[in-house]
Amino acid sequence: MNAKTMIAESLAFPSADNSQPFRFRIVSDSEFEIFHDSARARHRLNHGNLASHLALGTLLESLRLVAANAGLGLKTKVTIPATTTTSGGEEPLERWARVEIAATGASASDADRELARALPLRVTDRRAYSRDPLSQADVRRLHQEASTQPALTFAFRDTLGRDAENLMLEIEEEQWKDLRAAADVFAWIRFNETKALETRDGMTWPSLALPRIQKPLLLLFQRVFPLYAFLVRFGATKGHRAMLKRQLRGTGGFGWIAVADADPETLVDAGRAYFRIWVYLCSRGHGFQPLSFATLPAFMKWRLSLPADWSAKLLSAYERLLPVLRAEAGFGPEVYPLWGFRTGHAPPFPAAARTLRKPVEELLIP
Repeated sequence: MNAKTMIAESLAFPSADNSQPFRFRIVSDSEFEIFHDSARARHRLNHGNLASHLALGTLLESLRLVAANAGLGLKTKVTIPATTTTSGGEEPLERWARVEIAATGASASDADRELARALPLRVTDRRAYSRDPLSQADVRRLHQEASTQPALTFAFRDTLGRDAENLMLEIEEEQWKDLRAAADVFAWIRFNETKALETRDGMTWPSLALPRIQKPLLLLFQRVFPLYAFLVRFGATKGHRAMLKRQLRGTGGFGWIAVADADPETLVDAGRAYFRIWVYLCSRGHGFQPLSFATLPAFMKWRLSLPADWSAKLLSAYERLLPVLRAEAGFGPEVYPLWGFRTGHAPPFPAAARTLRKPVEELLIP
């Protein structure tokens, strides 16, 4: 398997709003470099490139699983600069990793082969799931996958406490009042199949699992964003709160990961383990939805920074969320919750709801 083929088979990794912020330069048949495209990654919820660091971890783990399934190994060197670009400019591409394909002579583990076969099944599922708890065997497997990264602390709970739910609902409603965040999300929605096929990125309308009656209004918001800004003043964000409430209460379990620091390599490793958990759950017929809207900005507040213009209500909610999530997950004071997810048994995912990926030829740079 050469570099181009390996990249092509690894592109189903997740990224914020399916922005696909990585490009590749092939050095030889057995070596390639990964570049971060800051113009595509620019997003209100990607301050400090937190989401991009996690996405790089999911990409590297996808590559590793594809390689292992082919009887190959990878030598990976993460090269994220100490100060990374957070906005577009004349030089928006930065080299973030270098990968070398190597023959190992060893067989892939059963777990790696299982996950490699399940890569096409991984999706973000925003529907309500069965509230039946996961089997103990599944929960044990989640802990095993999390333990592949020693810097990661993992917890799984069958239910969500009322304090955590109330705070997450408050954050959801307030976050959608942030017009820059809302505009960034709306920009990645692909409302029809023609647009989705043209761009092969972003979120398809069916993947949002929203009532059909909302489609004309959200399409109007995308085209005439000042209308959304106007309606926010009259409670338009309460619909987002109600949607999340239905999702949280239609769930069979909640997973939480935490880390002690915000070093980019720690975040990349967290993305690796999170991706393995995600693929495994989808392979078992479970829905999976990242709980990013609250957890990622909250982690930025606790361990990185947030732009000075974020609302006082959001900052207060994030501060209150820290002890609540630590208690919810049983985390100690030495670690900070980074990323959560909801899961539960779900009906087959509609093919039309799957997000698309750009062809590898479009992602290569000279």
